[in-house]
Amino acid sequence: TRSVRALREAAIAQHSVEQPLVGSQRAQFSPYLQALVEVVAGLDEGPVRDFGLMSHSELTRAIEAIDGPPGTGLCRGALAGDDDQVTWCLLRGGHPDAACPERLVHTFPAPQYPLHFAAHGGHDRLVILLFERRADLHCVDGEGNQPLAWAAARGNTSTVEELLRLGADAGHKNSKGRTALAMASLAASMQID
Repeated sequence: TRSVRALREAAIAQHSVEQPLVGSQRAQFSPYLQALVEVVAGLDEGPVRDFGLMSHSELTRAIEAIDGPPGTGLCRGALAGDDDQVTWCLLRGGHPDAACPERLVHTFPAPQYPLHFAAHGGHDRLVILLFERRADLHCVDGEGNQPLAWAAARGNTSTVEELLRLGADAGHKNSKGRTALAMASLAASMQID
C-alpha cells in the first residue's frame, strides 16, 4: 500500500501542476499523468476513467472514494500507528487539530482528536509529527481528557514523557477532577483487580 499511496500522491501533485496550464482543454493532460492515474486505478481495482476530463476536486473525490475522507483516515492511521497513512492524509488536507468524524475509542467520549489516538496507541513518532503540524497538545475529549491522560491511562510511559517534553500540562484536570497521573493510577488499579 505504500507504493499505491506514493503513486496517488504523485498523481495529485502532477494534476495540480498541469491543470492551470491546460485550462479548459482538460483532454490535453500529459501521458505521464494519465498513466499514473491508470496505474493507481488498476492497483485499486477501481474503474479507469478518462482522468483528463476530471477537475482537481473530482480527482480528489475519486481518491477519497477509495481511501475515505482525510480526517477519518488521519484518525485511523494515528490509532494504528501507520506513519504512511497519517502522512498521506495530512498531504490530502487532513487537519491535525480537527475532531475526528468517528468515535474510534469507546472508553473515552467524543470529541476525539488525532493526537488522542497517537497517544492512546503509544506512537511517539506520530505524536511528534502531529505536534509539528500544529496539533493542539491541550485538546480535550468529551470528559476533558487531554492526550497526556490517554497515554497515561494506557501506561504508555515513553509517550507520556514525549508529551511532557513537548509542553503538555501534567496538572490539567478533566471534568471529574482527575489528572493524567490519577488516570494512570485508576487504570492500573482496574487491571490489578
